Amino acid sequence: EKETFHIDLDISGTNLTYKTGDALGVWPCNSEATVQHVLNTLQLPEQTMLTLRRQGPTPLGDALRRWFDLSRPAPALLERLGRPEGGYLPDLITTLSGMTDPQTVPALFRQMQPRLYSISSSPLTDPDHIHLTVGVNRTPYPGVSSTWLTGLTEGEEVPVFVQPTAHFHVPADDSTPVIMVGPGTGIAPFRAFLQERTARQATGENWLFFGERHESTGFYYREELEAFMAQGCLTRLDTAFSRDQPERIYVQDRMEEHGALLWDWLNRGACLYICGDAARMARDVDSALKRIIARHGDMSAE
Repeated sequence: EKETFHIDLDISGTNLTYKTGDALGVWPCNSEATVQHVLNTLQLPEQTMLTLRRQGPTPLGDALRRWFDLSRPAPALLERLGRPEGGYLPDLITTLSGMTDPQTVPALFRQMQPRLYSISSSPLTDPDHIHLTVGVNRTPYPGVSSTWLTGLTEGEEVPVFVQPTAHFHVPADDSTPVIMVGPGTGIAPFRAFLQERTARQATGENWLFFGERHESTGFYYREELEAFMAQGCLTRLDTAFSRDQPERIYVQDRMEEHGALLWDWLNRGACLYICGDAARMARDVDSALKRIIARHGDMSAE
């Protein structure tokens, strides 16, 4: 049902450095099929020179591959097409008539933006590599970055930069307990956290809540997590595989099951981290956390 990739980027020989908890920015390329589709619609040679605001003189083909977002239409393109709202750009652009003035082309496209991925490795474990945990959308309207990234072959180069995070690092005090809620690819930074805490021989307890749809196909890094448990670094591991039983069970349900213990950890100064789907999961976890604190802390909801 879902495709998830572990990607290892070799950063030896570069000046890239990172900290556990940082993100990696990736500059993706559009698929060649989409580029050719847009070129055919524009009816312009790919060597046609454009002037881009940030890159300066650039051949049209390069602009379509690297610098234009060919997934979402820009307002100027919608206006040109006489459409009030958006859609998937490759589908919409088929109705665009050929261009006569190449210099009007850049205004029709959004600028490509980098995609940020949580880094799933610690530099204390492997300073010459950056690991990513990447889910891929294979719907009729695929995302640009993850599709491109997971389609690369070994040895290809990836334009990247490190995006430091201000408040998403392991505690400076190694005795501080840590609670991590990371379903799906949200486990990425917590794999790095556990590597970091192990390398630092941190004495603080670590508790991970992880979930996916099915245990058989979605228990990412299972062997590593079990090894962390055996070593004593991972104190507790609670999983929620939502579709392995008739009723749906999610990480927030596991949190509430163990609400009294979670409240105890919080009272002992535990740091709590959440990573994953911001639209639904994070909101549900936030609500569950407030219920746990109200119930076990004998407080009102307010």
